[in-house]
Amino acid sequence: LLPEGDWEAGVLLTDLPRRAGLRPVSVEVSPADRIALVSLPALGSWRMRRRARRVVADVVGMLTRERADLAPSLEEAGRLEASGAGEDGLERFIVPGLRGHLSLVTGMVRANRPWRLFATLSRALAGIFATAAFGLINNSTWTLSSGMGVGRLIGASVASLLALTAWIIIDHELWERPHGSLSRSFSRLYNTVTCVTITSGVLSLYVILFITLFGVSKLILTPSAFGTVIGQDATVHDYAVLAWFVSSMGMVGGAFGSGLEDDGTVRNAAYGERQRQRWQKLREVREELESET
Repeated sequence: LLPEGDWEAGVLLTDLPRRAGLRPVSVEVSPADRIALVSLPALGSWRMRRRARRVVADVVGMLTRERADLAPSLEEAGRLEASGAGEDGLERFIVPGLRGHLSLVTGMVRANRPWRLFATLSRALAGIFATAAFGLINNSTWTLSSGMGVGRLIGASVASLLALTAWIIIDHELWERPHGSLSRSFSRLYNTVTCVTITSGVLSLYVILFITLFGVSKLILTPSAFGTVIGQDATVHDYAVLAWFVSSMGMVGGAFGSGLEDDGTVRNAAYGERQRQRWQKLREVREELESET
């Protein structure tokens, strides 16, 4: 809602996806009302702020001057394809082809900020590091890691990453199902973005855990003690393999810890939940205004 007053044009920004059918929409313009809506996810994740500033500037110009002078500029700035006015009188700008769908998904993932997800999962982190610490000082773990080939290590990594990702999504009910206000196409989009977001966060945590464990193992495990257990001279490769294997063990422990987290903390990574929160706030505001009148 735009405030009352003397204004020439209004541009609203949202991190919610917009579509025309299945095609991503980046800008919706109502020339008659001099109002436009810019969907930030459709602009992608690369240089999004810069592209958003250019698009907003062109949209303002489009609303305040002649359209014929500014439509090409808007298309060039946002790399958009004008779709023509719809039945509702809106001018929509479509991001075409596969690039448009990839830009929409990556833009939505960026809006979810996967790198901040596990900063709030204290219980999951506690489970991960507790399991990793136990594995790092356990002689049996040293022996097992030394006998594992690359194929098994990769399999253990993939299995542990998928286990933690699936556990978080299922346990905290992040999987969206179509319902009255959520179409099947949007539920698929939300689920794809949720999976990519959680997987990116889990993978980032895995990399950080591996680097940490590799450094700690080099610091506390002497080559003589480590080599005696594995039956050979300990090398950098052996320390890296141990950190790799223990990292996979730690992620499994984190899956159990994530189940103890507050649902509200984790669900903020899901688009559907944030949209429901906004609708709830909007209903509360409307009820408050109605009660005052």
